[in-house]
Amino acid sequence: MLEPLKVNESAYKLIIFDWEGTLAKCGGSLFNGVKETLQTLAINNFTCAIATSMCLPRLKNLVTQAGINSYFSYLQSADCGASKPDPKMLTEVLTYTLFSSNEALMVGDSIYDLTMADNADIDAVGVLSGADTKKSLMMANPQAILKSVVDLPEYLNIKQ
Repeated sequence: MLEPLKVNESAYKLIIFDWEGTLAKCGGSLFNGVKETLQTLAINNFTCAIATSMCLPRLKNLVTQAGINSYFSYLQSADCGASKPDPKMLTEVLTYTLFSSNEALMVGDSIYDLTMADNADIDAVGVLSGADTKKSLMMANPQAILKSVVDLPEYLNIKQ
């Protein structure tokens, strides 16, 4: 993991997450601590969105089942646009949320997530809770590699 950002250093206002391997296991259940992490981000005025390869009806169902609908302003899936690593999914999120690419941070578990972010000129953080290894994720030059999403508030230097 890289050093946490200094207080007030972060210009990020929008956090875009991948779903499977980042927020949830393959079966759809959330990783431990994800709900609390999303709550911390919400309390600290971050807008959150999801950009995933999963079909939108399934994603909506999983988000509803997990009880985390209120934490996301937008859900974007590949069936609504191009697949990763094409940046279109992320540009759609930016268009909907009215944030610029320099205000956004992509969090994902695969080289495709991080490459998509790079293609959209969005900073990215990799997490080791899913598909790819640290070595693989580093090929996309992320801002940091974290063990899991639960480490994101500490990286962003915000209170839990």
